[in-house]
Amino acid sequence: MEKPTDKQIENLLTQNIVSIKDFPYEIIIKSIFNKKVKKFDTDKNKICLNRMAQAMKDICKKSESIRKSRRNEVGNAMENIVILALNRYKLSAEKPKTSKGKNKTTGYPDIKIKTSDTPIYLEVKTYEKKNYQTSFRSFYFSPSKDPKIDAFHLLVGFEIIEKDNNFIPVAFELLDLYGLKCDLKYEFNSNNRRLYNKKHILIRGDKNCFKGMRL
Repeated sequence: MEKPTDKQIENLLTQNIVSIKDFPYEIIIKSIFNKKVKKFDTDKNKICLNRMAQAMKDICKKSESIRKSRRNEVGNAMENIVILALNRYKLSAEKPKTSKGKNKTTGYPDIKIKTSDTPIYLEVKTYEKKNYQTSFRSFYFSPSKDPKIDAFHLLVGFEIIEKDNNFIPVAFELLDLYGLKCDLKYEFNSNNRRLYNKKHILIRGDKNCFKGMRL
């Protein structure tokens, strides 16, 4: 086989760098994991839905303060709070297991709820009221080797207010991810080890190396 030319490589990359918009979430899960996302039936699952709602309501009613230095750490703290609240209402909630049988610490989904019928995956998100209807990216996931199952896929979003690095959940919305429209954008990336490799560096300096020089 002949070695591909630079032009052939360029054409190949150009053809494959595309954006996909408004792709149904359940089809994505089926394609990646070969698992079925089931539409949540509120009538058949009324008891479970009510228990979940009460658990989320209790979290907001308690107004438990979460002290974090960064906003993006609040969601991680909320996961454990949600698990405890769900279990208080006799919903068997836990961190999903990895392919090695350990509890997941990061990645989608955040929580697995065991039921006698169809299990539930629950993602936990937070938002501020001013960002409620923005178009910024807020929900995302990537392919992984962690096992998935046929399940309901839900999401709970908590409205958070901040007071001096204290974050307080004051309202919630429980959503069904079935039918959610998602976008895909290919991305090239690198890391600091490769980026700051000495073969790329043209000049290195600090605040002292220019002392006495007129620039």
